[in-house]
Amino acid sequence: MVLALLVTLSFPQTGTVHLAPGPIEVSSELRLPAGAHDLTIIGDHTVLRASASFQGRAVLSCQGCRHVTFRNFAIDGNRAALEKPLPLPPSDKAFAAFYPNNGILIEDADRVEMDHVDFTNIANFAILVNHSHDVLLDHISIENSGSRNAKGRNNTSGGILLEQGTDTFTVADSIFRNVRGNAVWTHSYYGSPRNRSGKIANNKFFDIGRDAIQVGHATEVFVAGNTGNRIGYPVDLIDVEGSIDTAGDVDRSDYEFNRFEEINGQCIDLDGFHDGIVRGNSCVNRGKAEDYAFGHIRLTQHRAAELPAVFVAMRGIQPPHAIAQDPMPCSKPAFILAAMPNVRLRRATIGSKGTQSGAGK
Repeated sequence: MVLALLVTLSFPQTGTVHLAPGPIEVSSELRLPAGAHDLTIIGDHTVLRASASFQGRAVLSCQGCRHVTFRNFAIDGNRAALEKPLPLPPSDKAFAAFYPNNGILIEDADRVEMDHVDFTNIANFAILVNHSHDVLLDHISIENSGSRNAKGRNNTSGGILLEQGTDTFTVADSIFRNVRGNAVWTHSYYGSPRNRSGKIANNKFFDIGRDAIQVGHATEVFVAGNTGNRIGYPVDLIDVEGSIDTAGDVDRSDYEFNRFEEINGQCIDLDGFHDGIVRGNSCVNRGKAEDYAFGHIRLTQHRAAELPAVFVAMRGIQPPHAIAQDPMPCSKPAFILAAMPNVRLRRATIGSKGTQSGAGK
């Protein structure tokens, strides 16, 4: 098969671009013009494939773009050729400034939409959004993506990361398979603005090496209707793992009616979560306790001493359980609400039998 080399392709600042059908080899980062606006890029069974000699932060990138839409094409990141062991970035550096070889990189943008864009074999992040506003990611597919650290374990990469004060975002109706790190997450380094006003809904997760969903340093994030199977797998990738994780200062957020099965970790971690609602979530493990090497407590909450008086409503919680009548695999309580003032548990149900599953650290 002969691949067309995308060396001379240039994008206009505005208008509609129709990508040619078939595979197209990409040897360097395709950058939209600075300040591109009212631009739509549409594929026709198009696959942008990073070459073995690819150099760039991402296959496609835009900085300062406005009203830009990506639709109906695929990106093959050629992970087999481009993957290199990478640690986490330093605590004062954004992920966008540290990880190369991503799928699509969006920076300082306003109103970006992606619809039916498929990612496979991405060396690092499939989608990385930095300090942007009004981002809609819909019907995204991500498969076989992410790299490892020097120890051969996950380094958080592979999925969708929204960082550094990104606000008004949606990740919905998307599918994630065989992602080595976190599948969908928000993050900002210390001292940066929190991510805010987000929705992570109706996504499906299969074989995720770290967290299916992590809400980090954020406010007003609605996480609902997500399902997943085999979170914290394969075992050799595990750093920390779980269905839904929280990190940093997270408030005014809801985790509702999410369902996960076969979780090799914790079910829900509420580290830093306050003034929000957790209700109607379920985690189910069907194997024996020894089948879950990293099986852990069902729901945890930490770092309360660092936060003001908080309120967390937990309603209709369905804890992990198993069809097999085995005892719970650890002696820790199902809920840890460490010295939490003003916490109410409403209609919480705690099972006395079953194995455990999990989310988060």
